[in-house]
Amino acid sequence: MCPSTEPASTRNAPAPAAGLDPRDPADPLYQWVSKSLERAIADGEHPIGEKLPTETELCYRYGVSRHTVREAVRRLSDLGMVRSKAGVGTIVTSNLPPVVLAYRSTSDNDLLGQPRDTTHRDYESSELVAIENPAAQLIGSEPGTKWHRLVCTRRTDDGDVPLCRLDHYVEPEIAARVEWPTFDRNMTVRQLIRRDTGIQSDRIDVRISAHTVNQQEAELLEVSPGSSTLLMVRRMFDKNDLNFVSVVSVHPEHRFALDLQFHTETGA
Repeated sequence: MCPSTEPASTRNAPAPAAGLDPRDPADPLYQWVSKSLERAIADGEHPIGEKLPTETELCYRYGVSRHTVREAVRRLSDLGMVRSKAGVGTIVTSNLPPVVLAYRSTSDNDLLGQPRDTTHRDYESSELVAIENPAAQLIGSEPGTKWHRLVCTRRTDDGDVPLCRLDHYVEPEIAARVEWPTFDRNMTVRQLIRRDTGIQSDRIDVRISAHTVNQQEAELLEVSPGSSTLLMVRRMFDKNDLNFVSVVSVHPEHRFALDLQFHTETGA
């Protein structure tokens, strides 16, 4: 039977098996177990389609509680590497962790910039459109309002993995001053607008919500229709409070991460 609490607080907890990866004392136990299992899966110790060892076996292998094992397996499931089936067990579904579009933000430039090792690719369109709901509602615009719309997919630099789909809505008079046909794909739309017009954002509103992809989005992102995604809307305003550009991005689950770091004010 597995120990009911963590080994550090249990006298009779089994010792971890020999040959395991050393644990960084700063890592929680479940993270150490998860990383070790992730490496074992990548090395072929647990092939795709086969079951992971049972909870009891993992408890005694790592010398941890059931709770720790469950948290470790949950993390692998969140990464898309395993899937639990009632009455069957935990099945290995992938031997690689997902490619993730990671924003590490300490400022607006980090959040609105282009993550490293990615680029805009697969531009579908660049045209003037009269926006209707639900897109109008997303960016806080009246239905029927005209915007210059650019649609593209962001991919890894090698082009193998579609990380997100982006719809850019630019105020038409401003869009007319930007040289879209010759733009640098390593620049964001916000940077292009600043380069060609001098207009820059004074305020940015960001909203992140859950979303499910439709057929068109699914084909672009190479996922199943109806699958879970994250929807990010970034609305940028100039010093006169004009919403001059909005970006709506759709990110498949397991392909997005957002790390934020804030410095507290003195006395807070």
